[in-house]
Amino acid sequence: MRHNRKVSENIKELEAELNAAKSQEDLVTFIRKVESHPGPLDYDDRPIRVFLGAWVLLLIYTIFLFGAPAPFKLVFDLPYIDDVLQTVVFYSSAWVPATINCYLAKRLDKWTCKEFGLDKLLPNPDHRFAFAFLATFISMSISSKLQTAYWNFMSFIGSSFSSYRTSGELVGFFLFCAGVILFYWFFLRRRPNWRRYMSEHIMSMGTLFDNNLKDLRRACGIRYEQVASQFAEFDRGNDYRGLDSLYQGHYKGEVHEFDYQVYRFVYVIRKSETRNDSSGNTTSRDARCSYYRYGLLVPFPFAEDVTISGDGAVSGGGGEYKTASPAFNRQFIINANDELSAARFLSPAMVETLSDLNDIVEKPVLAVSNDNELCLAFDDGDILKTEWQYDLENPGAFADEITAHANLEKLNSLLAIIHETMKLTDSNFSGETAHFFPDYNVREVSFDDLDEIEKLTTMVR
Repeated sequence: MRHNRKVSENIKELEAELNAAKSQEDLVTFIRKVESHPGPLDYDDRPIRVFLGAWVLLLIYTIFLFGAPAPFKLVFDLPYIDDVLQTVVFYSSAWVPATINCYLAKRLDKWTCKEFGLDKLLPNPDHRFAFAFLATFISMSISSKLQTAYWNFMSFIGSSFSSYRTSGELVGFFLFCAGVILFYWFFLRRRPNWRRYMSEHIMSMGTLFDNNLKDLRRACGIRYEQVASQFAEFDRGNDYRGLDSLYQGHYKGEVHEFDYQVYRFVYVIRKSETRNDSSGNTTSRDARCSYYRYGLLVPFPFAEDVTISGDGAVSGGGGEYKTASPAFNRQFIINANDELSAARFLSPAMVETLSDLNDIVEKPVLAVSNDNELCLAFDDGDILKTEWQYDLENPGAFADEITAHANLEKLNSLLAIIHETMKLTDSNFSGETAHFFPDYNVREVSFDDLDEIEKLTTMVR
């Protein structure tokens, strides 16, 4: 216990230091510190594995009580084994609540010990956890009402998921055991792999630092309001819509230099589902599925109100326009408020340049708004991803790899196409070659922010 607590404290200190990193040099220094850290940095999960094995044994025993095949009977019919396990199951009304209370006391210790002054009565955390277990165990053992409540709860669980009404308590205990086993199985899979998860954060931060990308997470709300009113690309879904990540960089080409923003757009589609159960009863519920689109936003004063869509779900305003290229017309649907403006924008050279988009990203949509802003959206979520060979399991090689340049080939290819569109459309403008966004409330990249985004797999509102 003390060993694992010390490991957790060391890892939290490392996370805090990683969160404070401001450059690639800081990341390399951090990796070197992990390499030379005195430790301990590795959990001893043998007690938990024994604990998990005990729950597996109880799960198997409940199967035996239902009437198990011969192999189970050969084991559990041995002298004392059946009696011992039967006693353990019977008195689970005492030790299961006590174990849960002990776990909760451990999870909430930082708050409860100060709020209720427990750190003064029992300074040792292990003593506080033991007290929580013993107090609950004794209370459950001497109170028949609490025991009845426990078995009624198990019966409720069992009857909710099984047709075995007469043995609901046993079914409930079986399901409870299965839930505990799954919880600790996932726990034991993730906790020892903290180096891999921390390495992923370092890789993400290293990519942002190396490419001079600033985190504009605080501007997500206002930027979504701005772009949603400008581009049909963001008119997707029928429930929640919003930006959940936003980064800003600067590109310098041969002729033009410009700010660009990389975003992730999440939208939710809500559908009503109707189901019929075995009794013929009909139930309906709302199902929500989250989807993501990615893209670039760039200042673009050279055209307006043109949408070139390679995604059939999006079309801009105005009338449909056809270029002189049948191949291009098959790839993209073009909408513009002014046909003459569309013709000037989609010159033969521009058509050739934009034809490459489908080779780089999936379902591209390029639109220019009347607010002098360009949006290039697509399905590909790997625009800021780089391939890494090493991680914190090999700190020396990992530090050398972080030092090297993280080249974002797909992002650079898209920025080169945008730069080319500027070159092809700037002939009517005198010397305007630098294009910038207004200042936003920028904050630094943080460990918690990256963790929050990577854990975002569904969004329901």
